[in-house]
Amino acid sequence: MAETVVVLGSSAIVAYFAAAVVLSLLTYVTIVEISEYAKANVKEESGPYELHHAFPMFMGGLYKQELVPMGRKRHRQLHKNLAVFLDKYYPGMRPKRGNAGPQIQRSFSTEKRLEAMARFYLVNMDCYADAATQFFKDHIDLLNDENIKWAKEHAFESKFWQTIESWIREETPE
Repeated sequence: MAETVVVLGSSAIVAYFAAAVVLSLLTYVTIVEISEYAKANVKEESGPYELHHAFPMFMGGLYKQELVPMGRKRHRQLHKNLAVFLDKYYPGMRPKRGNAGPQIQRSFSTEKRLEAMARFYLVNMDCYADAATQFFKDHIDLLNDENIKWAKEHAFESKFWQTIESWIREETPE
């Protein structure tokens, strides 16, 4: 069987790879970008620290997971924001009296609970990039086109998404 070999000129090859890079940057956010954003934008907090489970135990996260240190005030605000998010986008997934972790885990698949957390972190990246970094280190497959597209549509005026877009513009060849 004969093979067909296509020979492209150097400018065609460069154009092809430039298009591939632009496409991947537009549709995929890497854990490195999230981590860099967290380092640059998560401010030092004063006062007592608490340790946050990036994949909360009520959602099925393990007790023994790498914990994210954060100030008590911001940690409590994260949980308040998560409750509002879950009530709005995933009704019945928020823990409360009569709806504790075991009930939530029976009512929603692991995939759905992970999706909820991925989307929460993606739309709240401005506040919780450090927790998001840890979550996505453990669940890198959730940085997928579907979740990123959803987050961009729901993260109004997000500094994080504006930053990512500016990085894309800087790295895109003319």
